Amino acid sequence: MVITVPNRVWKPAVWAANAFKLRPYGGYENWVGDRPLRRWIDAAGLSVETQLGFNLLPHTRFCRPAFDGIDRLSSLHPG
Repeated sequence: MVITVPNRVWKPAVWAANAFKLRPYGGYENWVGDRPLRRWIDAAGLSVETQLGFNLLPHTRFCRPAFDGIDRLSSLHPG
């Protein structure tokens, strides 16, 4: 099973983009954190085999190393 959730680090940027109508998305986003998501997975009798992230702007070559470094910060993935 693959579960995707938006990274909470980007929440302020997403709110700003929505406020300025720069992001035409009308769906529901659950900004669940790592620990609550893991509790839900554990409660369902499942386990996490791999956890990874991808950056918001993968096409921007000059930013990618910085964003990938941020994604690897252990403080963003407690547990």
